[in-house]
Amino acid sequence: MNAAQRWTSYAVAALGTAGAMAWVDRRESAVPPVPRVITAAAKTAVRPRPGAAPAATLPRRSFTEPAGDPFAGGDAVSVAPMPAPAEMAPPRATPPAAPPLPYAYVGRWVENGSTVAFLTTQQGINVAARAGATLDATYLVEVVDAQGLTLKYLPLGQRQRLTFADGPAAPAAAPTGQALPTAVTEPEDSN
Repeated sequence: MNAAQRWTSYAVAALGTAGAMAWVDRRESAVPPVPRVITAAAKTAVRPRPGAAPAATLPRRSFTEPAGDPFAGGDAVSVAPMPAPAEMAPPRATPPAAPPLPYAYVGRWVENGSTVAFLTTQQGINVAARAGATLDATYLVEVVDAQGLTLKYLPLGQRQRLTFADGPAAPAAAPTGQALPTAVTEPEDSN
């Protein structure tokens, strides 16, 4: 269909719609309108249905009295009332905890009774940890002994223990393929 045919079909459809609207409008105007006069008394009057009892014979009920239990006859379910907001216990906030240690044990060096632990980070950065040293301005190395080292997470004051994979008599480096030790978090004493 080319553009001229398309516009011709649009014009025919528009003429058909206009003709239908004029025909319906002419049919509706042929019926004379019924005048409606509503008086003030007619606005307030209530007309009874045919066959209904007159309003004066009906019993009057107060709107404050219940007419009965609307749920009677069904299975009754007992529901405890909700406690008042003041009676409800507030949700328990979990205390903040130190994150898992970002260090893994690599080895240690003991010289003149002083132990230095060699650790590595997840990014592959090697760190030497001595008692009293601060690592990444976040962890304080409190104790380095033959079994492991104790680190204090400075923002929360919580202690964490990193155990060595090798014992006191084992070689300095852990064999390859062995799982790295996990850290144990100990809460700080309140003393």
